[in-house]
Amino acid sequence: MTRYPEIIDDIHALERPVRFWLAGKKVWIIGKEAGTVRLKTKFGMLVLLEVLYVPDCDQNLLAHKPLIRKGCSVHYTPSGVYVCSPNGETMAFAPERLNENQWTLSDVQAILPKRDHANVASQSQMTSLTHRRFGHPGRDRFNHAIETYKIKNVAAILETYPCTPCDLSKSHREPLSKEPRAEVKEILEILHSDTWGPARITTYTGMRWVLTIIDLKSRMSWIFLLKTKSSYEAFEKFEEFKAYIEKSTGKSIRLIRTDNGTEYLGPFVNRLMMWGIKHETSSDYTPAMNGLAERLNRTLLETTRAIMKDAGDVDLRLWGEAIKTANYLRNRLPSRVLGWKTPYEVFFGKPAKIDHLRVWGSTCVMHIPEETGRSKIGDDRGEYGIFVGYSDEKRGYRVLVGNPEDGKIVTSWHVRFFEKDGSDTVVSGFPAVPDSFDANSDDESARNDNDPEQQYNTTPPETPQQIPAPSPSPAPTISTQARPPTATPSPPPEQTSMNQPRKSGRNANSDPAVKAKHLAWKHQEYDEEHVSLTLECIDNEPKTLREALNGLDKDQWKESARAEWDALERNGTFEIVKKPEGLDEADIVKSGHVFKIKRDSQGKIERYKTRVVARGYMQVEGVNYQDIFAPVARLEAFRLMLALVAMMDLELDHMDVITAFLNGILKEVVYMHPPMDGEECVWKRLPDGFVLKMLKALYGLKQAGRTWYDTIHDAFVRDYGFTRMEADHCLYLVRRENGDFILVLLFVDDLALASNSRKMLDGFKKSLMEKFEMKDLGELRWFLGMRITRDRERRTLGIDQSQYIEKMVSNYQLPTRTAWTPIEKGYEFIGYDGESQITKKYQSLIGSLMYAMCGTRPDIAYGVSTLSRFNRNPSSEHYNAAIRILKYLEGTKNIGILYGSKESNAILGYSDAAYGDDKDSRQSTAGYAFLCWGGVIAWKSKLQKTVATSSTDSEYMALGQAVKEALWIKGLVSELGFKEGNATMTILSDSMGGIDLAKTTKHHDRTKHIDIRHHFLREHIENKNVELIHVKTEFMWADTLTKPLGRIKFMACRDGMGLSEV
Repeated sequence: MTRYPEIIDDIHALERPVRFWLAGKKVWIIGKEAGTVRLKTKFGMLVLLEVLYVPDCDQNLLAHKPLIRKGCSVHYTPSGVYVCSPNGETMAFAPERLNENQWTLSDVQAILPKRDHANVASQSQMTSLTHRRFGHPGRDRFNHAIETYKIKNVAAILETYPCTPCDLSKSHREPLSKEPRAEVKEILEILHSDTWGPARITTYTGMRWVLTIIDLKSRMSWIFLLKTKSSYEAFEKFEEFKAYIEKSTGKSIRLIRTDNGTEYLGPFVNRLMMWGIKHETSSDYTPAMNGLAERLNRTLLETTRAIMKDAGDVDLRLWGEAIKTANYLRNRLPSRVLGWKTPYEVFFGKPAKIDHLRVWGSTCVMHIPEETGRSKIGDDRGEYGIFVGYSDEKRGYRVLVGNPEDGKIVTSWHVRFFEKDGSDTVVSGFPAVPDSFDANSDDESARNDNDPEQQYNTTPPETPQQIPAPSPSPAPTISTQARPPTATPSPPPEQTSMNQPRKSGRNANSDPAVKAKHLAWKHQEYDEEHVSLTLECIDNEPKTLREALNGLDKDQWKESARAEWDALERNGTFEIVKKPEGLDEADIVKSGHVFKIKRDSQGKIERYKTRVVARGYMQVEGVNYQDIFAPVARLEAFRLMLALVAMMDLELDHMDVITAFLNGILKEVVYMHPPMDGEECVWKRLPDGFVLKMLKALYGLKQAGRTWYDTIHDAFVRDYGFTRMEADHCLYLVRRENGDFILVLLFVDDLALASNSRKMLDGFKKSLMEKFEMKDLGELRWFLGMRITRDRERRTLGIDQSQYIEKMVSNYQLPTRTAWTPIEKGYEFIGYDGESQITKKYQSLIGSLMYAMCGTRPDIAYGVSTLSRFNRNPSSEHYNAAIRILKYLEGTKNIGILYGSKESNAILGYSDAAYGDDKDSRQSTAGYAFLCWGGVIAWKSKLQKTVATSSTDSEYMALGQAVKEALWIKGLVSELGFKEGNATMTILSDSMGGIDLAKTTKHHDRTKHIDIRHHFLREHIENKNVELIHVKTEFMWADTLTKPLGRIKFMACRDGMGLSEV
């Protein structure tokens, strides 16, 4: 089957449509027509009869079963799959495996049937093309657009008009209740504004949010991409918008309506007051009061999804370009509320031009001017790219060129497009670059210096009035460069050149821009250009050596296993020795193999990986292992490191140690048998009475982690001059006399490295990679399941666990209602007397929440800590409370810790307690939080062990716990060499009684019941290591760590700890 009708000859309708289930997308696809397809391969001509035309098929498919029924044969070899004719001659070769049941044919080219390729498109084709150029508008808006712009050769569409991108991108919802339209006399009299985000994927320039503004009078809209949802960034964009729009129109903004989002607070509100602009906000829980902006967001997102769906499997980082295009098109489409005029016409007082519109995502050729220096004979005068929008700043088209990973987008007036006519939705290939470029062709945009909208943020190129008919696109090229086969059922003929005819005197397939095009679209190579051979062969990873050596991939597994043993032998992991006399067989550790198929992002097999592992559960303490403890970095140290990185604008890199445990030198004597599975052996058979004496650690040994830590520690200290921090034994620092330093945090085999010198850091990494086999992962973006995002210009750094939360949420069925807080205000936790039936399920949920709480979410610390008390015997009420926390996380998954949001390098602590809040034991809950550079670095919510007799006592004991953490932070900062480590650390408390009790001993009688360990804080207050200061309860951010709060106070505490959208 194929999705390309242009390669099908003698196409005819089927008597009965054929339906297929597309498992990947969980939809039915239908074929109603069939015909003949001729493929040219390096083995000759291959004619396929009754090939189905299926427009919604993801890729061209050639099933092997019908070929076998015709007498053909399919042969599997290590180099690929061969398809042979009944007489044994090779017809096609598939060298690469795409996934579990698909292979890719190589050097295959479709032969176009002889047809009339007139440039004049049919009415249905022009209708489809125009619908797509306008961004897939609804029926009424499209039909009125035809009438408004008097577009020729385009028919009005019916309600049943078939359009897959529209069907998939625009869900049917119940209409919102109609609100009375405010009477406005002038443009800019009333504006509505809203934000959308964060997007899961950032744009090429790091944007994740969208700020939208819409004028109530004209419905003209403007959008701005933002990196964060901060009031400062939103304010900057609005200030730029206000300055331009008021100057260009001569009118003033009088009123703006928004929701209660934090992006509209702070400087935004203050400056509106200074400008005399009235600010109206919607009520809580009532976004419909700002319904105009809400509906604008929905319209833009639906259009964005439609045009990206139309473009194929587009790189999702282009969503920012797509949504700007969606807004550009929306302003040029008629609106019912405007009497079927366009927003552009109402706002500017003149009709818009639409002749320059093109299908978003189309392939195009951009003219390269002579001024660039390409003037030699043979130099290209055009460069292939992808059309991604209309320029905001210059008059022209925005084109993605070069390697898409670089995200290079340029603006040009001189662009020629290759659009499809709607028979399929993806641009299917590149023609050759022409020798000359017609700079005055119909596809080029002309200048218009007088268009007021072109001068700011929605700049369209303008062209002559009539939309040109689309140029015919070439048939999809289905050739790739194949690896030479190493074995064939019958020797293939000598390979011949299969290059396309070319106009420019060079091979179009070798053009770097063409290769860049393939990178821009995910899985393009088999979605558009390859014919896939479907095979029912699933490669299950073997569980035992016997399985591995008896399967289809036995040669690969045997080679992989031998390579692993050879690597261990070269590494000096063991030596072969005679079994010592008296050594008990039970003291010899057995071993085994673990098999894994490594695939790339496209599902292709990269390699067969075999790992030799020891069966450590057979080890005996005191015989073949002693000390097995290996320190692990504290998350508090990691977060403090990130705060310092943001504050000082340090370099921050990530490295990963490959097979870290194999580098550890064993101190104990360990003997091991090589793995055997029956009679199978992939390495060498040891003589009777011989065993392996382990010299280095092996995966599975109990002491493997400890030996690796000792090895890397010795390298850091002895070879590179690092000093280990006593506050955290996984944090190392080296400092030069000139002030340059490197800070390394070790978490098993992951290294986070910070430095104020890029040169020093790169030199150290190079040296480290010479000593250990490591991967340099570049800038730190992911660590321990946490995502790290930076804005070095603003000196901010954010961490969140949105991906982890998404995975966690997908495992549970959550209620539809929104949870604004983790725990409902006033909720009381009481033990369960019955026999729980949900213990394991409950413990699993609490454990999952615990990791989010420990990593980046102190806002759920109280709820998770309190609910964990009932792990032994939870009730359904406890489980529902935990589900509420998960529901809260679902709605706030993009919230994380933002360092740099408040520019204060002081380390500040908050301490609080809830007196006797545990109804079963009457113990109190204590909580503390410490902030650095505006973000929280350490927190805890914990039940006090001693029952307090008053709220003052509970606050006093809470201060004792906070002082302990303060001293640890103070000591670590001092070790790192920062002056803040020598300064007095401030801890805030809202209890004057607790502060007085800590500063004096006059209440001795009332504190006799308090454990003596809490009284040590008085000594540190006297020594000025810490200072206690009273703060009003409304500014006590640790309040959320000790009790369930209402929404307003909870959000204030969350913001106070530096938690926000990142």
